[in-house]
Order: sequence, then structure tokens, then C-alpha cells
Amino acid sequence: MKHKEIIIFSRDLKYSLGGLEIFNENMMNQMTERNIKFHHVKSSTFSSTKKYLNYMSRLKKTISLYKKQQHPILIQYGSFLDVLSALILSKFCCKPYIICHIGSAWLHIRVYPLRKLTEHILKKYCNNVFYIADLQKKIINLPQKSIKAPTIINKNFALDGEKTNRRDFLYLGRISETKGIFDLIKAYKKIPRHLKEKNSLHIYGPGEKSIIRNMMQEIENDPFIEYKGIILDEELKKNIYYQYRILVSASIYDAFPLNVLEAAASGVIPIVSNVSEAANFVNHSNLICAPNRPEELKEKMIWALESTDQLRPHVEEMKKESRKYATGKLVLFLKSEILNCEIK
Repeated sequence: MKHKEIIIFSRDLKYSLGGLEIFNENMMNQMTERNIKFHHVKSSTFSSTKKYLNYMSRLKKTISLYKKQQHPILIQYGSFLDVLSALILSKFCCKPYIICHIGSAWLHIRVYPLRKLTEHILKKYCNNVFYIADLQKKIINLPQKSIKAPTIINKNFALDGEKTNRRDFLYLGRISETKGIFDLIKAYKKIPRHLKEKNSLHIYGPGEKSIIRNMMQEIENDPFIEYKGIILDEELKKNIYYQYRILVSASIYDAFPLNVLEAAASGVIPIVSNVSEAANFVNHSNLICAPNRPEELKEKMIWALESTDQLRPHVEEMKKESRKYATGKLVLFLKSEILNCEIK
């Protein structure tokens, strides 16, 4: 049976601002541009106190949609609930395809029985599994036929932005301990004052109220650190990147953080931790640090400040490479691996 459409099972960017949701939004936008039809089932309402009922509502709607239009299903897998959904959809609809967004911090990966159950479901009840970071194959035993998929950033990052006099350090992403935000703050506080006076640290991103509150307490006595809030508009986000010299993304756990690719595509120097695919992308020992080591991170930040001119050729190479992820590589991959395979 020929298929020209895909049913997408994923959380909605409107209700969550995580990397998975941004990834999915970027993917759907580029699918639209390439005339690949899709159905993204959304919940009619959302409440954080009823998130499980919301999830079940979306699952039921997906099953109903499949019974009317039997298209392949693609799951954005970012939680154990998504694994259970794959099992349910395989029973009531078809074996779904899955894109992995998980990292080693996820509870169901750390708890042995849940990890083994996850591995069993992915192997027996999924059509195929796509991973975006090599480390995902190390933390979980993915099916042998699983394939590495390219990640995706917004198409806006394929073009140059407005030229500005770059300065300052930037953090742009989810505010959480696992993203290394508190290590970054500790590291920045150790930087000599004469450097901080010319290079502030600006923080953007969403987070739980308790984490934001703790962060504000950490930075309240440092005049050179400022929390700037949440960025929702992609064009505005791109313009913000073009104002900064260095992005710091020193995650404790991660897969392939999109902010690193977005920053690199904008000509920003990225400093990353060695726990994610970002380290392979950056590929420069002086821009890669171990997590939970603020002193080491401080040294990397100072070195990057003092070596901006030296780094220009490497920054240009990263810019060129990162912009490939804004040109539809993922969409073409999915078309080949799902639609073309389904046609056979």
C-alpha cells in the first residue's frame, strides 16, 4: 500500500519548550515546505496537573486517526510513556517508527528492569528506531537495524544574520541542573573581574519555578550575570545568537543539544561538555570540558575569550557544517526510511 503521509506522535511546542518539542516543530515546518503531508495529533486542552490524562487523550486520538487513515506512525521518544505508547500503538494500529531523544539521565534508562523492558519493546514492537547521538547506542541496547538520523535546526539558521559587535557569554536552553547551568554560574564567578567587566553572562530559557528561583538566588549578587527570560520566536532567537561571542552548554547529561548547532550556525564559539554528540561536532579539546568541573570550565571560557581570532577558521568550519542541519537533511532521511520503505 502506498503512503504519502505520516502520523506524528509528539508533545506540542505550545505546551513545552524542550529540545524534543523544538526538534519536532522544526521537522514539521520543513515537511510542510517539502510537501510531505503529516498529521500531528494535539490535545484539545493542557493542564500540568492533568498531564497523564492529556497524554492518554492524545494517544486515543492517534489510534482513532490511524483507523481512518492508515499511515505510518512516527513517535518522538523522550520518556518511558512514549515507549509504552509504542507498544499500545503496535497492538491497535501498526508498528511505529521512533526517533530517540533520550540520554543517560532518564530514569527508565538508569533503572535496569525498565531499561530491559524498553529494549524489548523497541526491538519487538517498533518498525525501526532512529537515534541522533552515538551515545544513545551505548546507554541502551537499540535494535541491530536501528539507523542514525540527522538532527534538525530551524531553516533560519542556514542564512547569515545581522552583523554585530560580538561580546559576552551566552546560555540559551532549558534551565536545569542536568544542563549544567549551576556549574556555569560557578565557573563564571571565578573569572577575573577585569574580564567579566567586558564579558557579561546572559541566560535565556524556560525552567521549573523552583529551579529558576534557585538560579536567581545564585546570581543576585553578581552584577555581571543576568537572566533575560524565555525566547519563543525563532527569528528573535537567531538575532540574539548574533550578539554573543561564546555559548556555554556544559550539560551533565544530554544527547545532541540543538543550541550548540544553532550557535555554531550563527558564528558563535560553543563550549560543550564531553557527554553528548556535541563534543564530536565541536571537535576541539580547548572547547570541550568534563561535566561537574567548574574550575576546568572557567579555564575553557577564559581560553576561548583570549583565542577568538585563533579560532576563526574552526568557527567558520563549524558554521558550514551546522547549517547542513537547517536544510532538510532529516526530512529527506525520513522520506527515504519511512515513506519509501512503506511503499515497497
